[in-house]
Amino acid sequence: MRRSENTLIVNADDFGLHHGVNMAIVRAFERGLCSSCSVMPNMPGFEEACELAHRHGFVEHTGLHLTLTEGKALTDAIKQESRFCDEKGHFHLSRKKRVISMSRLERAALQQEIRAQVASCREQGLRVSHLDSHNHAHEEWAIASSVMNVAREEGIASVRLSRNFGRNISVVKRVYKYLINTRLRQAGLARTDYFGSPDDHLIYCTSGRASGASAASWEIMLHPDLDGCGRLVDSWLRRPLEDLVAHLPEA
Repeated sequence: MRRSENTLIVNADDFGLHHGVNMAIVRAFERGLCSSCSVMPNMPGFEEACELAHRHGFVEHTGLHLTLTEGKALTDAIKQESRFCDEKGHFHLSRKKRVISMSRLERAALQQEIRAQVASCREQGLRVSHLDSHNHAHEEWAIASSVMNVAREEGIASVRLSRNFGRNISVVKRVYKYLINTRLRQAGLARTDYFGSPDDHLIYCTSGRASGASAASWEIMLHPDLDGCGRLVDSWLRRPLEDLVAHLPEA
């Protein structure tokens, strides 16, 4: 990846989701297509992901992909909270219903679960250099409060911003994202100025925003996977991963 005075972080999400994703992320690191990744402690490929991070030398660049929308909860208290889990203890949180506030019990259970997911990573020898979340669940107003509290307690350096550049963001969403990101910055947990997709970054660099501006920092999210022919692709964007990264302009 090209570098300039600006900062460009390319993070691979969903490490630990399953074997195919794990191998895709290893390949992405080997080819220089990502600079960090985030692991899911409650998913089937977690232990394999941790072993691969050690074997291939990117333990220091692995963070927590907090998972509250699928998979089995790690702690008992949150399994009793119907907002988060079904009767079998599997997460079913939907972002279609906003989490603006929580009860005292819900808040305590959530923070216990976040700590458990952090602990699972550290027990496997992972640094937990940063925190983000599956389906961006940490952007919910009340969940964000718990995430920030635990991040500070656990010494996690940064929490991902809400997507704040690109198309298809309504005025209402922009205001909400601004407020969430302001909270993260005030807590000292924001590591970049912007967060978005490779396409968002391309729009930024070709729109004139980057021209003549002071240095900017970006985090770009990727979802590496292997397609049916074994090719390295982004599972969300349905495009070859190497094409996405090769065409990234300098920030």
